[in-house]
Amino acid sequence: MSNIIYHYTSPEGILGILENKTLRFTDCQYLNDKSEFRYIREPFEKAWSEICKKYNKEFNISDVNYMIDGFSKSPYQIDEIDYVNFMGKVDGNFNELISANAKTHRYYVLCGSQHKDASNMWNYFVKNGVYQGYNLGIDLSFLNRKFERICRSNNEIKIFSKEVIYNFEEQVNIIINKMDEIIADKDGRLSKLFVTDEMNLEAKIKFSIWEFIHEQKLFFKNPAFENEKEHRFILRVDNEFSNRDNLSMKFRVGESGIITPFIEWKYTLDEKGELFKQITLAPMIEPELAEESFKRFLAPTVYRNIKIIQSSIKLRF
Repeated sequence: MSNIIYHYTSPEGILGILENKTLRFTDCQYLNDKSEFRYIREPFEKAWSEICKKYNKEFNISDVNYMIDGFSKSPYQIDEIDYVNFMGKVDGNFNELISANAKTHRYYVLCGSQHKDASNMWNYFVKNGVYQGYNLGIDLSFLNRKFERICRSNNEIKIFSKEVIYNFEEQVNIIINKMDEIIADKDGRLSKLFVTDEMNLEAKIKFSIWEFIHEQKLFFKNPAFENEKEHRFILRVDNEFSNRDNLSMKFRVGESGIITPFIEWKYTLDEKGELFKQITLAPMIEPELAEESFKRFLAPTVYRNIKIIQSSIKLRF
């Protein structure tokens, strides 16, 4: 995979990123596709059926239903389990234990594509029949390193950075392989970390699967969207997050008029050269004028070393 991902955005969006020296991570509940965080139910149910046949094992059906229902009832956040308290109460009600021993997080997403010049991506930025958009080439390796350092000093934040998986069979196999690892306990971790009587071990298996599915759902999408070739950089942020490390919680008014929360990261001038590599202009009626205006915007700033590229896609009239 290339170290560069391409963040497609509007003219207002790219101007704000470069002028204000900020990147925004949008609360996943406010992304365009409202169904995508529930989609994982399909490959999960298939994988669950296969794994039960393989091990000739059926967990309590109410617990399975709880996990599945959770994808619909609370798709935009995850409750991290306090295992120390939970393991002392495993004979209690599963739903009540979740509520009593959980710490809630929400997810904030920066979307990129592996395509640096794709017509289907530019189509999201058509206004009055004309393309109006740009994409910003972001160095993924630098972004990962930067936020890994932030996470080491701030336990309220965890990062996930992966390509989105679109193939249904691949999704099912990923879940099955993880279930194999958890249930078969091939490396002995469960016996080392947790008590091994039958009830506690079964509870740990169920919770381990539950947590994995809630994290993986961020990177599973319907095969119909495969041509987007999306890569997601995600911040999992504690609901009690306090502004620090040049990160702050902010709000804006979205296109539909809804007040939208996002995490804003303010990068420094010294970081810009490593963070941004190029800017690609959408297919435009006046590409030379668009490029010239962008160069005039960049020239007085420290961004002059960013490469500017015209889209290779020809407009049709």
